[in-house]
Amino acid sequence: MAFLSDHPTTTPFWMKDTTIPLSVAFWNTHHRIVDMLDMSPCTADPCPLYRSSSPYVGAVEVNRGFFEDHGVRVGDTVQLHPSVSF
Repeated sequence: MAFLSDHPTTTPFWMKDTTIPLSVAFWNTHHRIVDMLDMSPCTADPCPLYRSSSPYVGAVEVNRGFFEDHGVRVGDTVQLHPSVSF
């Protein structure tokens, strides 16, 4: 799932009631990945917060291991290709 912001933000992510481990990558206004974090499921409050080390305008959550399996690294460029289907 992708999350987009109109302006740089430092809003953290959390995993409340998420049942599978995920990873998240954050990118800046230059479309460069500035941070990547692994996140663990959380079923009880308080859940940990996962915060990028730098402000970001976009983030994408994937199954844990996807970034490593596909060679995605901090500093890589992000390209979005939106599509709409109903």
